[in-house]
Amino acid sequence: MHFALQYRLTHYVILLAAVAVIGLPRLGEASLWDMDEGLNAEAAREMHESGNWIVPKFNFQLRDAKPALLYWAQGAAYQFFGMNEFAARLPSVIAAALATLLTYELGRRMFSPVGGLLGGVALISSSSIAFAARFANPDALLLACTALTFFVFWHGYVPRRAGESPRRGWFIPVGIACGLATLAKGPVGVLLPALVIGVFLIWQRQLRLLFDRRALYGMLAFLLVAAPWYVLVSVVTRGEFATGFFITNNVRRFLEPMEYHRGPILYHPAILLSGLAPWSIFVGFTFWYAVKVVIQREKMSESGFTPLSLRPAYRLLVCWVVVYVLFFTIAATKLPNYTLPVFPAIALLTGRFLDSWQRREINPPRWLFASGLVLLILIGISTSLAMLVIGGDLRLPGLEVRQLAGLGKSWWIGLLPLVGGTAAAVAWLADRREWAISAVGVAAVGFLAAALADPLLRVDSHKPCRDLVAESGAFDRRHEIRLASFQFTQPSLVFYSQREVRQLLTDDDVAQFLHSPLPVYLFVPESAWNGLSARHPELLAKVRARKWDFYRKGNVLVVSNQ
Repeated sequence: MHFALQYRLTHYVILLAAVAVIGLPRLGEASLWDMDEGLNAEAAREMHESGNWIVPKFNFQLRDAKPALLYWAQGAAYQFFGMNEFAARLPSVIAAALATLLTYELGRRMFSPVGGLLGGVALISSSSIAFAARFANPDALLLACTALTFFVFWHGYVPRRAGESPRRGWFIPVGIACGLATLAKGPVGVLLPALVIGVFLIWQRQLRLLFDRRALYGMLAFLLVAAPWYVLVSVVTRGEFATGFFITNNVRRFLEPMEYHRGPILYHPAILLSGLAPWSIFVGFTFWYAVKVVIQREKMSESGFTPLSLRPAYRLLVCWVVVYVLFFTIAATKLPNYTLPVFPAIALLTGRFLDSWQRREINPPRWLFASGLVLLILIGISTSLAMLVIGGDLRLPGLEVRQLAGLGKSWWIGLLPLVGGTAAAVAWLADRREWAISAVGVAAVGFLAAALADPLLRVDSHKPCRDLVAESGAFDRRHEIRLASFQFTQPSLVFYSQREVRQLLTDDDVAQFLHSPLPVYLFVPESAWNGLSARHPELLAKVRARKWDFYRKGNVLVVSNQ
């Protein structure tokens, strides 16, 4: 990558290539991950199959956990690519690509073309974003909608010429973007961007900008995008969806930890630090420099002063990070993906820092930069060791881990950050800063691309659902059959069998199910089936399939009365 190239088309090619390398290879080969991928892919399949695009259902029952935008996108992908894992995940790849390009455009508008480019590369090659791009859930869609919200806000807010007042042409596009975000994930799609913009305008002493008739037009635009579906689904379900979604899955989730998802006060900062890897090696520099810019009247550097016109950009990005992190720190329920929408802001701060550094506008202590490159090399070494230990090829005294046979063959992935960090160190010592940054970028993209394509497929061989359905004959569209599970709940079973899977709770339920005159298939852990057989020797059933499940560290069976 040559930083003298300032052309937008060249930058688009680089960014889309990074997205394609990380997001597309072997995208549809791994089976669905439970719980979320199984739930979302099946809800979209049932929408597509029934033709009812209003009411989301899973296992043919109302699903009130998520809005419909992801299901619509997956349904469209099913139409073109068939009912498979690739189609279920493709909307996330496309959304990640949009988020990357919007982050680039925002950085280009705020800082410089190279700052935007580095921000876009840092975004898509952060571990959390790369994983979200290959995962069938609404997070990548929310990420894209959030990036769109702040891009259209900034585009409509910044004066066209120096000395002019801030503009007010952003209300309607922001309303539309927030409406899409609300259809992707819910109220956080509008509440948090509104808080960020409000805090930013207060910091800028420009809160009066909100007192404008165009604010009403923005609210109307938001309602025209988001309200029709929410109203329709609430009417059709007689309020059941609205109660479950808004009260249980939003208000209660904020006020109390649901499904045992709780964490300490530093939960989200720790998640952000790990989720930014390998770019988290620069997070200390990034925030140190950003804070200095926003709190000082002028920032002296070797080449002069950082223009005061850049301070609003820094303030918006800092507000973006702080508001989201504080909100979800206060929230009782904590999950790693909640703070995903702040990654574009951190990526842009990182891109701006690296651009300023390679332009020699700033010169942080050499030992700090050297420590970052050492961390990158250590990421590579620790990745290789982790693969060997978890795969059972290397045993460390006193360390007991859940082993996954075959994972040790992916040890080579750790060589990518190791070689990249070494190359960056050589370039840095030779005072070739642009080449040092290039080496880190290439290493980050290659590392995430390899890590998400190879090891995850090796783990997939230890996931049971797809193979159990295929080997047992439970996917049989020609005959009327019944499916159920006992002490085994995996949503992807419903997707792969494309039938309702009943949840049996007692021994009597199992006995009654197996005595059905129709062909039946029961998914049950082998340990549970052995206990059932001992308690009820009269149960007669044939084991049709057996598969190891790494979640439970035991076999899962499919037994049938046939």
